[in-house]
Amino acid sequence: MDLSEILNEKKLGHGGWSKEDIYRQLGYGALQGIDWAQTRTIAKNPDRWKEIGPVTSRLLGDHPSVGQVNNYFLASTLANTLLAHQLPPEWRKIFQYLNIGYGAQNNLKNYKLGIGMTF
Repeated sequence: MDLSEILNEKKLGHGGWSKEDIYRQLGYGALQGIDWAQTRTIAKNPDRWKEIGPVTSRLLGDHPSVGQVNNYFLASTLANTLLAHQLPPEWRKIFQYLNIGYGAQNNLKNYKLGIGMTF
């Protein structure tokens, strides 16, 4: 069973993901991956940067470990996808676009601060 079969399974949530829904979620995932890598850079350089994200700083603190960063991003990416799956299609689209906008803004802010990506 591949991703499209799982997302189109009617037994879980609203199912019936369109190709556009899948592309938007993949776009969110790509931006989340960039943020993940940037946050790992922050974790590996506590003398240079600290975590200032409104959610991550509250959950992980100013100087999270790489393990905490990995666990957070894995859990939040999975939770986001599961939540998107539970939403009706019209709400899913709005949810996905809001997450894409927020992710792009975070990536750009980090880039402007000189935060690179490390894995």
